[in-house]
Amino acid sequence: MSRKSLACFSAVVATAMLSAAAVVPSVAADEAEHPVTSSRSFTGRQSRNADLLQEATSIDVKSDADYGGIESLNVPKTESKAEKEARVRAEAEKKAEQEAEKAVAEAVSRAAERSTASTESSADASAAVSTPASADASALLSYASTFMGPHPYVVGGVDPNTGWDCSGFVQVVFAKAGIAVPHSSHQLTTFGTTVSEAEARPGDIVARPGHAAIYMGNGKIIHMTFTEVTISDLTPGWMGGGGYTFHRVM
Repeated sequence: MSRKSLACFSAVVATAMLSAAAVVPSVAADEAEHPVTSSRSFTGRQSRNADLLQEATSIDVKSDADYGGIESLNVPKTESKAEKEARVRAEAEKKAEQEAEKAVAEAVSRAAERSTASTESSADASAAVSTPASADASALLSYASTFMGPHPYVVGGVDPNTGWDCSGFVQVVFAKAGIAVPHSSHQLTTFGTTVSEAEARPGDIVARPGHAAIYMGNGKIIHMTFTEVTISDLTPGWMGGGGYTFHRVM
């Protein structure tokens, strides 16, 4: 290359470099005034995610949908331990109540048979004791008197043949007259209408915690002791400890 050509090439290169140096500051200044931003759209992906979320949280059930019959299954209710214990306890109490009522009815039936047999075998018709047909005090006491004599003593019993206690005797006698009374001397102390001793009359119940009897009047009671049904003085004796009360139920 000639010296003249080399000088021309150098001049061209220098001119190009000066032009590039002038353009860079201009571009930088333009970017500073008008910054360039970039964005990307993910519309399709967001739409798919929204659809999936909607399906996952949906609780709508179609009325005509077929789920293989599971929607009509009758699932039994499961009892909790407390509910089961309460049900068993209630059933046991009901059964005990029914058995007690049955025992009273059977005892009354046997007592009536015994009273009839005693009446038929009596030589003196005027001395025969009749079973009361209503809640009449004299008939009640006459019926109670048919049990006079030895009987097995059984706590909670209501049968003169197999055994009963004082309140069992009172309960059976009044049951025959159509009057239900508690089988408990403690409960009898608050049963019926409480009257004073001065107001007491034959057929009233006499009770204290631990013993119960039927008042006959004139300071006498008929009751079941630990060995027999007998007539005793109100005091002293079985009621001699005091604390007894009179209760009218007829």
